[in-house]
Formats: sequence, C-alpha cells, structure tokens
Amino acid sequence: MYIFLNLDATIANLSSVIFILQDFTAHNCFSQPMNLNSKLKFTLKNAYNLFVNKIANLERGSNTQIGILRPGILDFFKFVKNLKDDGKCEGVVIYSNNTSLQCLNFIRDVIHECLFTINLIDDCVHKFHKFRGKTSEDYHKFGIYAKTWSTLKNLLMYGNLKVSKPIDPSSVLFFDNYLHINLKQILLDNYIIVQPYKYSTPWRTIEKLYIDVIEETQIEIDEFLNFINKFTEKSNSNIYTHLHNYKMRYYVITNGETFVDCPKPDSSLNLMMNSLKFKFQ
Repeated sequence: MYIFLNLDATIANLSSVIFILQDFTAHNCFSQPMNLNSKLKFTLKNAYNLFVNKIANLERGSNTQIGILRPGILDFFKFVKNLKDDGKCEGVVIYSNNTSLQCLNFIRDVIHECLFTINLIDDCVHKFHKFRGKTSEDYHKFGIYAKTWSTLKNLLMYGNLKVSKPIDPSSVLFFDNYLHINLKQILLDNYIIVQPYKYSTPWRTIEKLYIDVIEETQIEIDEFLNFINKFTEKSNSNIYTHLHNYKMRYYVITNGETFVDCPKPDSSLNLMMNSLKFKFQ
C-alpha cells in the first residue's frame, strides 16, 4: 500500500518558518543562478541543516515540542517506518497544494531527522509540480488546486517511486484536511479527512532559533543581508530589523502571537493512527 499525506494543516503548520526558510534556501529557488560566492552557498547549506536539526531536536521531545509538526504525528510516521521496514508499506508521498517545494522538503527533512532516517518519505509534490501543470487534462477539468486520481497515478508511476505494476485505489491511503472530490469518489474509505491543525508556534521561539543558527554558522552578516534584500519586501540594514519585518508579516498570518502551550495529540491524530492500523492489520 502507498500512503499519501497533505502537508499544511494535516501534518504540520509552517506559518512560523516560511519566511526563515526563504533566507536559507532562496538561492536554490530562482530560475537564474544567483551571484553568490561558494563560501556563502556552503554556509547557507549548513545554516539550513542546522535549523532542521534544531527544530527536530525540539519536536522529538515530549516536553519541548514547538508545534510546527502536528502533535503525535511522529508516532504516526514511526508506525509507517516500521511498516516500510517490514515491506508492508511500499511508498510515502507528501502531496500538497503548498506553492513552495522548499516547505515540503523542510518537513520531510525534519521528520527524517526526528526518526534518524533518510528514506521514509519518497516524494514531495507541490502545487506547481510538472504533473499538475497547465498541459494536463486535470488542470483544465478540475483546476490546479485539485488533487486527482490521474495525477496520483502518474506520481507513482513516473515520480520517484517508479511503480511498474498496475495501481488500484485499494492500494492507496490518503490523508487530507480538505475534501478533493475526485479522489474521494475513487478512493472511498481510503480517503481520510482530518480536522485542520491550526496551532501557531510563538514567534519568539523561531526568532531565537534563527539567531542561534546565524551565530553558530558564522554567516558573514553584510553579505547575507545583501543576499536576502534581493527578495524581501523591505530593505534591511541589520538582522534585527529584518526579523522584525518577518515578525510583522507573521502576525498578519496568525492574527498575533500565541502564548498557549503546544496542544496534545487530537482526535484527528487518533483517526489517522486507527485508519493506518486498520488498513495494515
């Protein structure tokens, strides 16, 4: 069986880190190569990896979770990892309408870091994946926001998994917080709808992690600011002004900073675990 999961509001809430990820990964996102020296590229790679490591170290601890990952979702993925190790699960795909592949890769990397693996999640599919483009029939019939059975099969056959055998709806288990009609009609009970996960990680937590990463990787600040000023909304004279601007944008997304504790695993997490166990019993 193959397991597909939506990203935003199903397995994670990325609102607190989307701007930070931009700083560490934007040099890989532009269609034209950016004029960066090799030392800064190397340092940005180290900064991203360190940021992933710090987030994972917090999320894997029962008393230190910061709520980027849905509470309890690591237990879900541990179960999936065991199924995969036993040959019962043949592949795991994040299939999202998030526009940024970097966001999907980040969550994949955090989950892998938390579980000390590198190959649990086989593929990450964002909104602008080539199989969902304007040339596809699904695009014209359902719109680019829709997730469809046709695209899902193409992802399995021609994506990273390269599945050669016939693909039947009974071999796919899909988790999402949004109803995609075409998938529901075909997958039936194998399409599991969960309540959206909306917790917002306090900005002060992310800001501290960011500053720690900058200091520990010894990024050359002036060069780094020159780089990030190429794609940020406002020109920033120092890192703290830059972070303040990100903070204001974060408040627009979250309607202010949250001071409540990270929530416990909810009924939707229980639904996901029970659905998984039922299908693989």
